[in-house]
Amino acid sequence: MICEYSVIYMVLYMFLMYVYKTDVATILCLRPRQMTEVLRTSSGLVSEQGVREASYGVICQEEMVVCGVAHVTIDEGVHVIGGICTKASHRHQGVGALMLELLTHELQGASARTSIRCDNQSHDRVVSFYETRNFRVSSRSHTHTNLEFCQ
Repeated sequence: MICEYSVIYMVLYMFLMYVYKTDVATILCLRPRQMTEVLRTSSGLVSEQGVREASYGVICQEEMVVCGVAHVTIDEGVHVIGGICTKASHRHQGVGALMLELLTHELQGASARTSIRCDNQSHDRVVSFYETRNFRVSSRSHTHTNLEFCQ
């Protein structure tokens, strides 16, 4: 059950943060230092090359400083979420959830999937993050866990 204080906190938090859909490759070119700082803390979940090749993505800013990024490519009509990461100082505060919520809201009926490397130290936590947000495990291999968005 969500308590009254949690709702007030999230509303206040959302006003302080600015989350928007954009061409993330362009942001990487315009703000390379800020983006590199975010990507460096991603534990391998998001790569600079992945951001450069993205079709679109979501950026989260606080006071004009990039604190989160998610990138998506489109493969034969399926939106493939290449990764979501936030700066260490902004983790466990709902930033990733806000970015994923915007991405899935934008799909409007389109298919989406993501793949999590099994050798990543945060594999189980990341899979759980997606599962609690309407993704389901579609397959597993010794190298990856694949998830699909269920609308």
